[in-house]
Amino acid sequence: MNFFIDEANKIKISYNDLVARMNSKKEIKKYIYSSNIEDVVTNFVASLYYGYDVVLLDGDFSSKELTLLNVTEEDLKSKELLKNDKKIKSIDEVIEKIKDNINAVQIAIYTSGTTGAPKKFIHPLSLLMRNIKISEKHSSDIWGFAYNITHFAGVQVFLQALMNKNPIINLFNKNFDNADMLLKKYKCTCISATPTFYRNFIFVHNEENVNIKYATFGGEKFDNALIIKAKNKFPNAKIRNIYASTEVGSLLSGLNDSFKIPEKLKSLIKISSENHLLIHSSLLEKNKIIDDWYDTNDIVAMNEDGTFKILSRDSDFINVGGYKVNPEEVESCILQINGVLDVAVIGRANSVLGNILIANIRKDEKYADTELKKKILDTLKSELQYFKIPRIINFVSNIERNRSGKKVRK
Repeated sequence: MNFFIDEANKIKISYNDLVARMNSKKEIKKYIYSSNIEDVVTNFVASLYYGYDVVLLDGDFSSKELTLLNVTEEDLKSKELLKNDKKIKSIDEVIEKIKDNINAVQIAIYTSGTTGAPKKFIHPLSLLMRNIKISEKHSSDIWGFAYNITHFAGVQVFLQALMNKNPIINLFNKNFDNADMLLKKYKCTCISATPTFYRNFIFVHNEENVNIKYATFGGEKFDNALIIKAKNKFPNAKIRNIYASTEVGSLLSGLNDSFKIPEKLKSLIKISSENHLLIHSSLLEKNKIIDDWYDTNDIVAMNEDGTFKILSRDSDFINVGGYKVNPEEVESCILQINGVLDVAVIGRANSVLGNILIANIRKDEKYADTELKKKILDTLKSELQYFKIPRIINFVSNIERNRSGKKVRK
């Protein structure tokens, strides 16, 4: 039974292999820091099984970045010796032991750093397992794994697959053209990814994939153009939009780009007078904050039916000539234009306006640059105020992403 497959790195581990690796382990490191995904998944499962707290670090953190995070060489070398007197017999034994340790293990995860330096948040395993569904119904799932495993969303998907003994097909940081091929080759039934990830292969490989029965979106704004494309791409899939963060975990779920606060959370989630989404400190578990309410920095807009949409992060807004521009609004407009595969709108310092807008666009090569640029500008002029229209349009081969797979606009 396959456990983890990473074709790009020629890794193929079965669940029996995983058990054998755990039986041969002599020590546990509290800090998981490796560029080898094989080592990361093995050590992470071993920590959960043996009941040790763990800190997940991106394998490509530089020594300078580790210093900024207050992680020392001594931390990376610290380890606990194991006494493997009793050998693990099966993956079922591993899963049951992880269930037993649900209140005993704490996992430290760093934010992606989109609004500054990454911040560490410590979560009990119980919080990370809160939305994991373990049942016979999910035993035949096959996961397309499109997140960084050391980040919150990656941990969630990994645990969902592991606890149901599902195969995991690694898609993260791979050529997007290969993502569609791998999903079909391994007959993946489930995938969870950022909208940026989906756009980069759905808009190119738009033929149907009837195997996918569950597709979730998270980490970025989920626009209506992508919803339509996703439904056409995955005609048999249940599509969900998830609001989650490293700070508080998974909180809200919706069928489109709007969310509704469930009754059980109405006293713990609110919207401020500045239209910021606030989370009560009690939901942050062991992560202490000074105030009773934690500001997510997400700006929302209320709908007439009482639901709300996430507009953008407050820190993403760009000041253009005294106007605050939401780059995601401009991107959503551009993404509706045929020939545009993806776009990132960023600000560049300008002595007169403070900033000017630049649109970096990944396009379908069937479209000529001059004609597509004219079409984009004509569309923007008809739909947006003048100060929201990018002064510069660049056609690029790739849109830059950060370690968690989210679009970079800085």
